Amino acid sequence: MEDRGCISNTSASEYFLQDFLDSPLFKLLPEGFDVCYHIMVQPDMIFVHFYLYDNTIPLEKVTHRNTISSIHIHFNKPYKWSYSWPSLYQNVIHIPELVTNSDFNGLDLTGTGLGTFMILLVVAYSKSLNLHVALLYDASKGFRTGKNIYTKIGLRYIDDTGHEMMGKVDEIYDKISIFNDEKGSKITAKLNQYLEHRNSSKGRLKKKRKRKRKTRKTRKRKTRNK
Repeated sequence: MEDRGCISNTSASEYFLQDFLDSPLFKLLPEGFDVCYHIMVQPDMIFVHFYLYDNTIPLEKVTHRNTISSIHIHFNKPYKWSYSWPSLYQNVIHIPELVTNSDFNGLDLTGTGLGTFMILLVVAYSKSLNLHVALLYDASKGFRTGKNIYTKIGLRYIDDTGHEMMGKVDEIYDKISIFNDEKGSKITAKLNQYLEHRNSSKGRLKKKRKRKRKTRKTRKRKTRNK
C-alpha cells in the first residue's frame, strides 16, 4: 500500500490515529501550511516521509529540496498488545534523515525550531502507534555540541564516538507541551513571515514578467513600423 496526503484532510485510519491527528503541534501552523506525508506499507516494514508543505507544488513533486523541512522514518509493524513492555525488536522507530532548509527561498529560518518541531512530530506519531524507542542518526552541524537539538529533547548518544542516538518515546513526547509554550509563537510568526516573503516575491516576479512582455511588444511594434 502506498499513499500521499496532508494532515488537514486526513481521516483517522490504521496508520493515522486520531490521537496523532489531534496533536497540538499542528495548531502552530498558520493557514497556508500543512504537514503532508508519503507512506509506503510493506509486509513487515512501514516507511513514512513527512514534510512541512506550503501548497506551492503538486504533492507528487515534493522532495526535501523544495520544502522547508522534511523527515524520513521507518519501523516494523508494532505489537499492539505490548503497551507496558518496551520491545527493543519490534516497537522501535528509526529516523535516518531530517532535512531543514535554513535559508529557504531567500528567508533565513535558522534557530526557528523547525527541526525540533519535525522530531516531536514523528515522536507524536510514534506514540500513537505504540512505538517505544526512537533511534536517530545525528548528521547535524550540532553533532556532540552544546547546541545539539536532539539532546535537548531527550535523545542520547549510544556510545562515546558514534552518531547513533536513542531516546524513549514517552519521555520525548512529554516535551511537546514545553516546546509549544517556549517556541510555538516563534514558529507561527516565522512561518507567517515566510508566507509574506513568498507572496511578495511572487508579486515582484509577476511585475518583472509583465514588464518583459510589454518590452517585447514595444520592440515588435517598432520593427513593424520600420
